[in-house]
Amino acid sequence: MLLELPAGRLLVLAAVVGVLSAASLFNWSFVIGGHAFWRFPKGTVTGSMYDMAQVLTAYFYYVQSPWHVPLFYVSALGMPSGTNIILMDAVPVVALAGKLICGITGTMPNLFGAYFFLCFALPGVMITLVLIAANHSVRFSGNYRRGLCQYYARLIMAVGATSPLKPISADRRARALPILIAQKQLV
Repeated sequence: MLLELPAGRLLVLAAVVGVLSAASLFNWSFVIGGHAFWRFPKGTVTGSMYDMAQVLTAYFYYVQSPWHVPLFYVSALGMPSGTNIILMDAVPVVALAGKLICGITGTMPNLFGAYFFLCFALPGVMITLVLIAANHSVRFSGNYRRGLCQYYARLIMAVGATSPLKPISADRRARALPILIAQKQLV
């Protein structure tokens, strides 16, 4: 039934399911950046105690710094010469969005909660786009390309099946794809 839906409806359905899934995992105060976690975030993986604090430090320094070239360079970090916030693992698209919002509104938002929310909500939309493209390609290609497109579509579905749509451990997700490949369920 789903395969008979138009591509636009499939994308809307994938977006709705992704948003509902992500909303079931995250507290709204976490998403908008007001949760206690954001006061001094600790890493979630062993040995990553200060990783998120480092990312937020780079982000907040960047958002407050003036615009200049190179784009992600912050002279106030890594004194005396400064540093590039990308080297501090700050997500460039989040940093740019935060800097634009800060420049327009004068407030300094923490966009990482919304970024994490989107990381959990959008994989289904991307997998749907790939499957739509694979289906389109299969319809207008020869037998060899058809087999190749179907192989890649199955591979992407297997990777998508191990994405965080459910609150399962990262260890379990990491083990799932090699098991599928070893059992040759993808071909």
